[in-house]
Amino acid sequence: MKHLRPWLCGCCSLVIAAPVLAQSQDPALLASEVERETAPNAPGAQVRSAAAFTISTPPGFEDLVDPAPVVVDIYFGGRLIGTTSGIQEPGYFTFDEPDKVIALIDGVTDPQAVAAALTGRLDSNAGLACRDDPRPGCGVLSPPVAAIIHDPGSFRLEIFIAPAFLAAVEVQTREYLPIPDAGLSLISTFAGSVSGVEGRAANYALQNRSILAWRNARLVADVGQSDNFGFQSQILAAELDTGALRYRGGLMFSEPLAFTGQARIYGASVGTQYDTRADAEGAFTQPIALFLPRRSQINAYRDGQLLASMQLDAGNQLVDTSVFPAGAYNITLEIIDDTGATRTETRFFTKDRSLPPVGRTAFSATAGTLAMDMGSGLPEFGDDLFMQGTVGHRLSPNVSLEGGALLVGQDFVAEAGASYLADGFNGRLVGLAGNNGNYGLIANVSWFDLANVSANAFFRRTWGPGFGGLGNRDRFGLTPINDINLLVGDSTQAGGNIGMRLGRANLRFDGLYFKSPRSEAFYAFGPSFDYATRPARNLQLTLFGDGRRSSDGWDVRVGIRINFLRDNFVVLGESAGAWRRRGGVEDSGPIGNLLATYSSPGVLRGDLSVAAGYARDLDSERVRAEANLDSQYGRFLGQVEHVFDTPGGGGTRYAANAITSLAIGGNDATLGGRDIGESGIVVALKGSGDDVEMDVLVDDVPRARIRPGQSIPVFLPPYRAYAVRLAPVRGRGGRFDANAREVSLYRGNMQYLEWEVRAVQAVFGRVVDMEGKPLPGAALFGERDFMQTDGSGYFQGEIAGEETYVMRKAGAEVCRITLAPSDSSRPLLDLGDVVCTTVATKSGDDS
Repeated sequence: MKHLRPWLCGCCSLVIAAPVLAQSQDPALLASEVERETAPNAPGAQVRSAAAFTISTPPGFEDLVDPAPVVVDIYFGGRLIGTTSGIQEPGYFTFDEPDKVIALIDGVTDPQAVAAALTGRLDSNAGLACRDDPRPGCGVLSPPVAAIIHDPGSFRLEIFIAPAFLAAVEVQTREYLPIPDAGLSLISTFAGSVSGVEGRAANYALQNRSILAWRNARLVADVGQSDNFGFQSQILAAELDTGALRYRGGLMFSEPLAFTGQARIYGASVGTQYDTRADAEGAFTQPIALFLPRRSQINAYRDGQLLASMQLDAGNQLVDTSVFPAGAYNITLEIIDDTGATRTETRFFTKDRSLPPVGRTAFSATAGTLAMDMGSGLPEFGDDLFMQGTVGHRLSPNVSLEGGALLVGQDFVAEAGASYLADGFNGRLVGLAGNNGNYGLIANVSWFDLANVSANAFFRRTWGPGFGGLGNRDRFGLTPINDINLLVGDSTQAGGNIGMRLGRANLRFDGLYFKSPRSEAFYAFGPSFDYATRPARNLQLTLFGDGRRSSDGWDVRVGIRINFLRDNFVVLGESAGAWRRRGGVEDSGPIGNLLATYSSPGVLRGDLSVAAGYARDLDSERVRAEANLDSQYGRFLGQVEHVFDTPGGGGTRYAANAITSLAIGGNDATLGGRDIGESGIVVALKGSGDDVEMDVLVDDVPRARIRPGQSIPVFLPPYRAYAVRLAPVRGRGGRFDANAREVSLYRGNMQYLEWEVRAVQAVFGRVVDMEGKPLPGAALFGERDFMQTDGSGYFQGEIAGEETYVMRKAGAEVCRITLAPSDSSRPLLDLGDVVCTTVATKSGDDS
């Protein structure tokens, strides 16, 4: 973009010309003279980060300006979408080509009607411009079709379109996400831990999970080494996503069943998957649609807890619910537009990814043999055939059906069930039957939002001798076939809770019962309460109490919790009185803990926190210290705790954990990364400028900060499409590609993205024709920028190296100039008279 600044020349005559604010837009669509077909967000559009010096007409004197051609910035919904040319006159504005202006706005349902409303002399509504001191009512229009607010003093024009002429803007229109462009990439996560007790040998464990991916195919390996088990391979499998199907093969885990969970097998499977659907979130959720008259920030809350914050453009928009947790609950939306006006709306929301989308069927088929861990290394192949199938169908938004069958050797079981999801209620019922007289029943129900009361209950029961095919192998196969899955014979598991919120107080009652052939009956039940108050802005006090009656005895606590926060210092404390009874023996006394934490940002490109604390219970006293570093290079934690002499003994304990990753995308390899995940991007910034810093924005949310010469990984959830761009934070002016780049990620993909920042040189001069006559009021268009001359032909702007600018009239090229800096050390370079050279073209050429 170019801001034309007044400057003194000759006899100190002051010439003011129109500033142009054209950030990151392709100049091919900036004015009516241009007839190129390049899109407004075409790759390569660039922006300079230096702040602009602007001189504007004093408020109240705009109408004294004579009618004249001008280039203005176009805003829609508070967001800059481009620039265009027109005629500015007292109280009115006329677009040169309104059709091209409408083409810059997404979601217009009737472009002809909107263009007609923006054709001819339009009321400028300059009195509604917000300017530097926004006032109530400024920047707001509700036209029947379309209207504008044009501020001649700042050369800003904002367009307003009625909701009836705008469609809901969908993020995706295709059924499935495009197959990623990412080539061969690797994400390898390393984790290690060591722990010990004074006087004993230390224990250690090392773990590595690596995903080698190419577009929609990948190899997954999960291996570990520990002092207890030696070297073990848990997963070594290949996966392929193709449309609605996913293929897997190797050492892997089967799909889960309600009664048996997952089994670790050598085998292969094929099944439907909805992860790669372009509307994956919408397929599993009830959409939240909003009409926004202006670009706004949306804060979504659940029970006062912030779930997400996002920026949405004006118009009919759909809220991104991808980070919302599963369930059914009320969402409060806080809507803050770019004038500061705030309003709230409450919507009911549902999400359940365990069920297929409405009207769809999901299935999986798996065959192989159980994997037997008999020692270090790869597990051995089992002797019995393993076969499993699952199916599910979503009848309606509220009702779904599910089923599955499992065969291991001679043992067979099948299960079938249904789920119901409604406003304030969730329910699931599953039944099981098998050979050898095995039967089972699972029932889960949840109530919520019932006058501040919520309740949950579950019941699992099996009858019969148990499922020996899996039950006898769980100690070999690292598979969660255990008592919880209730396939070891006659077993019962039941529990639930009910809670009530009364102002600042919470009341709750919990209960649990469990019995199986491998364990004695266990039960526990009891109430709890808490009451929170905030006597000061940075201090919260919570009164609490709980009691529990169990098969082990009685436990009761009553006390107070303290949460104090000031700057980077946090203190958490708890003091209570406790009483218990075990086997007829009673014990009571004071218990509590105190933990003080200090955090320091900016350490090794991360956040360092150190903590020290003291704790006491009825059996022991202990002190501890810990340090935690969450940095660009990974996460590191160290802890040490000393237990004072007690009847059970004392001593010092220690533990250390570290996790980091190696990400390879394109030709770049980086180590570390925050929020390490299974897919992401590698961002590289080329160019120079030691003082330049930029934020990496993913869907307009800052995720990392980068400097020239650096490359950093940014991990993101897989099976989503993202818009990635850079935004300058500090440093001298530079030019770079400011357009968002679309990225599609599957599991394992690391997409390499490279930007280059180029230093700019401030220049000024005068444009003359080949006879030496000045060319006043001319718009000059470069490949990525443009400038405008004043009434005497003078211009001022910034260039990055040698650049060519073209003057056009009536769609044809008139002449062109070439600008080249000769002395980059000077803050402002005088280019003198620059000749605009006429270029001869062949007859019929489209200039």
